[in-house]
Amino acid sequence: MIEAIYNLGEILLKNDSNADEVTPESVSADRLVIVNLDKNGKLINITDTENVSEYESKLLYKRVSASRRCNSCTPTFFLNVKEPSKSIICLKSIFNWLKKYSESIMEPENYDEILKALEDYLKNFPPKGREKILLTVTIDRKFPAEIPEIVNAFKKGYIQDLGFDEIATCSLCGEITEVSGQKSPFRFYTLDKIGYISGFSKRNHARGFPVCFKCFKKLEKAKQYISGRTFILAKSAPRYWLIPNVVLEKQPSDRDTLQELIENIYDLEYMKSYR
Repeated sequence: MIEAIYNLGEILLKNDSNADEVTPESVSADRLVIVNLDKNGKLINITDTENVSEYESKLLYKRVSASRRCNSCTPTFFLNVKEPSKSIICLKSIFNWLKKYSESIMEPENYDEILKALEDYLKNFPPKGREKILLTVTIDRKFPAEIPEIVNAFKKGYIQDLGFDEIATCSLCGEITEVSGQKSPFRFYTLDKIGYISGFSKRNHARGFPVCFKCFKKLEKAKQYISGRTFILAKSAPRYWLIPNVVLEKQPSDRDTLQELIENIYDLEYMKSYR
């Protein structure tokens, strides 16, 4: 299974100029709430838009499965509409984390003021049903992805948190390089369950599933692709992931042909019946 996921990631990242870099994820939401700060971090106002896709490339969204920094490790994350104070705590925590890697980052001047403005905003424009609301920040009219200090700090901190600090052989590509066995894009990988040879210790993480950053990126990219294309075989049935493993006598040289083959797998009529 891992090999199939790895191969898919390799196809998706082929000829990608950002294949060796930390890249943000695509994100969709019903509404984007924007906390606008001036160049000194002082709150100007709070605005919103339902045209989230127009701003997606500027948001620098990067989901994390479980973290003290809320559901993202950048100043763009899903708003806790029931307890907005927790979102402000997250926002402060994210900026504190980013400033460890770049002290020049401008952060909000007054978090309490932002919380009050956010609470007033939610009273005037309450969520509709299960509306997914994304929160982000602009500083001097620039979104997170447009601020080099935030982008660089995010990349540096993200890699460091993944623990790529031990020289060993990558279990996927076979290169001797910096690896980590502390993290995986998949929840089934743990360091405290029977099935991995880490000895239930993070100190021995590189013995279990050592992966270099390039290969981690391939697994991560493939996971994002697969998880966005879940399907069910019948109504009320469990939701499945389909992991394509294209087996060809001669692999096409261009990425587009390979990706078209994979898209055709997901386009099967029986998979679309109950979406």
